[in-house]
Amino acid sequence: MASATLTTGASARLTSPGAVALAARRGVTIFDGPEEPDPDCRAFVIAGIRCFEIRTSPAGFSARWHQRDGVWFPLALDGSFNEAAAAIGRFLDLVEHLPVGWSREADDTEVGAAVEVLAAVPALPLAA
Repeated sequence: MASATLTTGASARLTSPGAVALAARRGVTIFDGPEEPDPDCRAFVIAGIRCFEIRTSPAGFSARWHQRDGVWFPLALDGSFNEAAAAIGRFLDLVEHLPVGWSREADDTEVGAAVEVLAAVPALPLAA
């Protein structure tokens, strides 16, 4: 059952179309980002055993996946909040067939999925 955990006074970000679509997925919970100790974390997403963050970035928002032991992989850079949420959704689509638990093959598939999702994000136009 999907759920979006919204704290009292939660930001409008968590009611945006991207957050709503992500929260509608089975096993996904979205927490509003804490102001302390990391004000750049705007949303923390748990999907089954996988963890993600949507963070502020120089030109908007970024999304990243936590593999383990402090290793993070970018999924989207400098886009809208909705684009960051959609990147997490694309990653989940690519890894949903993997069994829960660790294996070298699953690790390789997850890392490949992160690379594929980031590569699929349209490049921003360069300033003249």
